[in-house]
Order: sequence, then structure tokens, then C-alpha cells
Amino acid sequence: MPKANKGELIPRKAREFELYTLWKSLPPVFKNSSEDIQAALGLKEEGSVAELISIKNQNEFAAKYGVSINNLTDWNKHLETNPPKFQEYKNIFKKFTKNMLASLYRKGIAKGDAAEIKLWFQLIEDWQEREGIQVVVPLQVNIMEETIDKIYGHTKNKNS
Repeated sequence: MPKANKGELIPRKAREFELYTLWKSLPPVFKNSSEDIQAALGLKEEGSVAELISIKNQNEFAAKYGVSINNLTDWNKHLETNPPKFQEYKNIFKKFTKNMLASLYRKGIAKGDAAEIKLWFQLIEDWQEREGIQVVVPLQVNIMEETIDKIYGHTKNKNS
């Protein structure tokens, strides 16, 4: 297996390695889920993800993509010592944002509880809630005039 820099892997089957990394990163609830769950998660139309979620184990992956078990063992070792960065996971799951928006709409209509979706947007979309307090202090001319009157014994208006 060719290597470039320390920790960097250049597999001969780059596409398969990328798919394997994606498959390994899928949450267990996605893998080998029923068609109803896949539809509810919005996975059926997601191309390679839809293919990958039907794979139950490494042997099935190896058979489907023509990769040897030895390659998968090497890739596992590499992924253990060099796990994908969170940014890479974000990129993998960004394609599901449209499903989250649909879920936000459905949950908003049904329950009005969007805490899970808020967390999704914070983690995946780098969304930050805006916080702040807006303080409005009305200008009170009368108080200013009264204070000046107390200090000087008169106001502008009284002298005019």
C-alpha cells in the first residue's frame, strides 16, 4: 500500500477506501435498516449512501466492491490511528441537511420541539445562536431640565 507522508494513506483503490470510510462512519441505526427507516431518514435517494446502508459487515463490503479482506484490515488499522477529522464527518453528513429541514418542519407542526434539530445545525452547519440584550433608554429631556434647574436654579426655557 503506497504511503506519502507520515499518517497519510494513498490506497490503490481510492474510491473504495472513501466508500469504506463512509460506511465505517455510518451510525449503526443506518446500517442494514429496514426500508421504512431508510425512507424516514431520507436515505433511499442518497446514492452511494443508500448502497452502503444495505451492507451488513466487512465481508459483504469486500464482495460488493472487489476489495480483499487484507485491504480492509489495513484500512481499519489506518482509520484507528488516523480517524477522520470531525470536519470530514460534517462533510459526509451535510447531504442530510435537507432531510433535517423537512424533519424540522414536521416536528415543528407536530410538537414544536426542535432541540435535536438545533443541535444538528450547530454541529453540522456551524450555526450559532445569536444572543444579546437590547437596552433602550428613552431620552428624558424633562429630567435633564429639572436637574439643571436644581443645580443652577433655572433652565434654558425659563430664561427665554
